[in-house]
Amino acid sequence: MTGGLSSKLPKVFSMGNADGLIITANAPLEGASGGWRQMAFKASTIDFLFEIDKDISAMTLKNGVTIPVVMGFERLKKTVYEPDMSTGNGIDLTLVTGKVVGDVQTLRLAKKFNPVAADAEKSAREESNLELVLFAHGKPVDREFRRIRVKQKDINYFEAHADRRETETFVQLRSGAEAGGMSAFYVAMPLDHFTHYMNQALRDGDAVLDLSDRTRPANPKGMTL
Repeated sequence: MTGGLSSKLPKVFSMGNADGLIITANAPLEGASGGWRQMAFKASTIDFLFEIDKDISAMTLKNGVTIPVVMGFERLKKTVYEPDMSTGNGIDLTLVTGKVVGDVQTLRLAKKFNPVAADAEKSAREESNLELVLFAHGKPVDREFRRIRVKQKDINYFEAHADRRETETFVQLRSGAEAGGMSAFYVAMPLDHFTHYMNQALRDGDAVLDLSDRTRPANPKGMTL
């Protein structure tokens, strides 16, 4: 890694328009040294981008999470704000985030760094009205599934299940939002599949994404329709 924060003021680029595009990346685990978790989030939840040095940039989400990216600032800005939508798969930054940035995670900045925080809160951003229908369970171990409906705009973030990364996705809703009496839940679908179907529905402008058949467990326990 070259350069440093102390040698120059970081460049900042703030997102001005909401976007339903889904980004997948490896984010630093809070309070853990060298720990990372894969997560997916809407591009509209990005607060701002900044340059760490000529080879490393970062994006800070509205909830304060900062994700270092092994990518120059201009390239990251173009990747996030001028994406190639021909693939229809969103933006996958998993290969340029996480372990590859090494000790860059120690440079994570607090929310107070954000020079555009006040402006970012002045106006509400437009959100997609996509509604998801799926089977989910509310506890990591006790898998009692129920069929729920949830608005995409009520989703804060989603990531691979900590113990069943290849088969389930964890979904955290925004503060105050609930679906089937749950503020967070688990879906029996891999993260990359969940991201793919949501991106496809957003791209097609669908009002409803019905994942009932794809998330219905083969041997459900106490499943509620």
